[in-house]
Amino acid sequence: MSGIGLSGEIEQSIAEKEMNNIIYKTNQALATEAIKLQLAKDIQEAKPTLKKSSIDNYIASFGKFHGVSGRYMKHYYMRPMAIIKEIYKMKGVSDNTRKNYLSAIMNVMTCYKYNGKLCKGKRRENAITKYRGAIYDLRKKIDEAKAKLKDGLTDRERENMISYEQVQAGFNLYNEMAKKAGLDKAKRGTKLTGSEFDLLQRWVLTSLYSFLPPARNEYATLECGKRDDDGVVYGLVVEVPGANYDIKNLPRDTNYLVRDAFGTNSFKLIINQHKSNKSLGSREFSIFRNGKVMLEIGNSKKSSELYPAGTCKSLYQVLDKWYELNYANWLHQPLFVNKKGGRMNRNSLTKYLITTYQKLYPNKKISTNILRKAFHSSKDAEFKKEYDKKKVVAESMGHSIGEAMTTYTKEIPK
Repeated sequence: MSGIGLSGEIEQSIAEKEMNNIIYKTNQALATEAIKLQLAKDIQEAKPTLKKSSIDNYIASFGKFHGVSGRYMKHYYMRPMAIIKEIYKMKGVSDNTRKNYLSAIMNVMTCYKYNGKLCKGKRRENAITKYRGAIYDLRKKIDEAKAKLKDGLTDRERENMISYEQVQAGFNLYNEMAKKAGLDKAKRGTKLTGSEFDLLQRWVLTSLYSFLPPARNEYATLECGKRDDDGVVYGLVVEVPGANYDIKNLPRDTNYLVRDAFGTNSFKLIINQHKSNKSLGSREFSIFRNGKVMLEIGNSKKSSELYPAGTCKSLYQVLDKWYELNYANWLHQPLFVNKKGGRMNRNSLTKYLITTYQKLYPNKKISTNILRKAFHSSKDAEFKKEYDKKKVVAESMGHSIGEAMTTYTKEIPK
């Protein structure tokens, strides 16, 4: 009996240790999450014009090396050269990514507060100076490497570069696959398998990048909504009870795809949060049933015809089919979801895009950057002599004509 009792005590002791370990890890996770929230608040206060997505990226990059728990924060101040060397030694990472990591560390450090007070002192200033110097050296190295490129492409970009016709071939492939699976004839209420739903998402994704001038990865943040006959938009992920959202006064902290049943049967693709929203403002695409696409930039209230009727009919049909088959889940959810049903972030959307096009180009990693370069490099000749048209297209992608020509227009490898 005593042996059994001792065995029971040992088992109880092990169970208690495991439980204490779980409690400790949970408390650590909660403490880390609290620091992240406080960091986000500190950065937002110090830099009120900074986008939430940029703040989230800063914190994620900042915590990659020694975390953001209180006990490790001092490493970024005390050991700047060690952190810099650690970043320089990273394998399989471009200099541009290294620069982004260092920028994230420097930006977070300049805003970090301890007990509500901004951290100051020679040690902090010395560390920031070292990070700033490393960023400058990397930027110089990147610029020198770009100047040596014959066709404006890095070796990695050259390996992955495709023409815009090949981009559209990606849509054609998923269009055929969707039809073969019967998705084009499926009706509302049809229960989709996991593989069918995945095919539907990739069909939508390739249609957006094939028919509209390619966006960066802003589609990761798209929320779905619906504007009813009374002109009110509802069904957003975060919806304030009693708030009557008109299409023009939707909260500006995210992006939307709105099924518009008010006046016209169209889809409104509203990009509020993007890289150049400070200079350009929001980008609103109206995608009509007849295939016409109108574009409105910023608060100008002036619409320009991006594509004439008939051009983007397939895009409307795919979005309409998505709306029909996903009707029960259309409202109160992001447009693209991961395998667990949660929102994709920008990085996961990029990976999803790469695997989508690898179905057709298995040896290539086609990112939004490649798609944007493919668009300008293949399509630029069509509107080279039409300044106004070129300006509209450039703004629809969230950049200037100058950036379109210098950054994205390249010679496509044969």
